[in-house]
Parts: sequence; structure tokens; C-alpha cells
Amino acid sequence: MGPVVHDEVCLAIDEVICVGQAIALIAAESDEIAIAAEKLIQIEYEPLEAILDLKTAIEKNTLLGPVRTMQRGDADAALKTATHTFKGELETGAQEHWYLETQSCLCIPGEHRK
Repeated sequence: MGPVVHDEVCLAIDEVICVGQAIALIAAESDEIAIAAEKLIQIEYEPLEAILDLKTAIEKNTLLGPVRTMQRGDADAALKTATHTFKGELETGAQEHWYLETQSCLCIPGEHRK
């Protein structure tokens, strides 16, 4: 379902990987029937190990998608001729904006219903 990288299924299969991940859809002719159907669903969860930071995700090879590289030119050659270079590591705690967006979809009723 991902807009750029299609990395997320519509409904969880075998494993629920985050709170709020959809596990079932109910289609019913009324709210009452849908609520009654929802009460019949029984799910047993087995806790997974929490992965709470990027370093752990990399160590356990549990990234959300494939590793991507963006580059332009020959960075190695440019660094060899650069007047100044810095080495080190930076951790900001920031995350990409798409984690904060809600999931969405468009449903168009069939059979000419309005």
C-alpha cells in the first residue's frame, strides 16, 4: 500500500508489526450487523521483541524497506581533493514525515449506489 515503496499489506498476514495495524475488514448492511460481527472476532497475540531505534533495526535486519542510496557525481574523488573533511556520526532522533501521515484509501461504491 505504500505510495512510493509498496512495502505494506492491506491486512496483517501471519504477523502484526505495529499497534493499529489492520487485521480484518467487516462489510455489513448496517452498523448493528457490523458491531455484532466484530464481537465474534477472536485473536490471540504473541508478543514480539520491540525494536525502538534505527541501530537495532539495522542489526536485526528489520528495515521497513530496501536500503536506498541517492548520489550524484563521484563522492570518493571529491573527498580526496577536498580542502576540509569531517568524520563522525550524527544522531538527530528525527524521522521521515511519512511515519506521521495517516493511511488512506479511496472506495467507490459499485452498482450505481450513491
